[in-house]
Amino acid sequence: TGQSMGGAGTYSAILAEPNLFAAAVPVCGRGQPDQAKKIVHIPIWIFHGELDRVVPTIASRNMVAALKKAGGKPTYTEYAGVRHNSWTPAYADKKLWEWLFAQKRKDIKSKLTPKQVSQFFDDMLGKWTAVDKDTKAVVEKFTCGWKEKGKSIKWEGTAFENGEITGQSTSTTSYDPELGVFVEKYDPAKGQPEKIRHVHRNPNNNTLEAEFIKPKFRPGMDLKMTWKKISANLWNHNIEVFENGKLVFSREVTQTRKAAKTEK
Repeated sequence: TGQSMGGAGTYSAILAEPNLFAAAVPVCGRGQPDQAKKIVHIPIWIFHGELDRVVPTIASRNMVAALKKAGGKPTYTEYAGVRHNSWTPAYADKKLWEWLFAQKRKDIKSKLTPKQVSQFFDDMLGKWTAVDKDTKAVVEKFTCGWKEKGKSIKWEGTAFENGEITGQSTSTTSYDPELGVFVEKYDPAKGQPEKIRHVHRNPNNNTLEAEFIKPKFRPGMDLKMTWKKISANLWNHNIEVFENGKLVFSREVTQTRKAAKTEK
């Protein structure tokens, strides 16, 4: 956290290392709205005084708007009648500190090497079948191929329930070196709402974890999706849905692949 120039410095710090911070509290500082997408995954609480003339309130309002547009969920507090000293009421609020120190990172997401990025793409290419571990029913079939060789891949999937097709989707995945994540964007032209998720790859234990950027979940709802590589053509996929911290749905899926032919 920081105030005034320190508030601007808070934005600069999390933009420079977006995978190191669990939360941020910029107070009456100027942000960089054009770079908001880089920090949408970080919990941010922004403060400003309504009558601030040193750093006009519009600076924080614009940053909040940019974060929300990019899929973030910032909290914004604007104090009526307060000038360029909004840190006084902000830092006096016990709720701020309780919130700040309740934020945690599950781990530090380090950026991947080019070789690790290439390995991810190689792991994905091919034709896949996903089977529910309990019912043994096919729940999804999808194919993955290059969109731009070496840079991005494309997916085409069909979902099933009780043997009936329940939906189809297409998406693309590329690596964002600044965020250190794979960004997966679904194609709304296939009848899907705008959906973006970040996929974190841990090369040390061959696991993937999804972080949902869009759409926003309703309050109290959370969705956790993880993948564990068992072998070159076998992954275990776990899905868990929580309501107010309580597990309300879970599914374990086995994903098997018919690998794509290697191009010579």
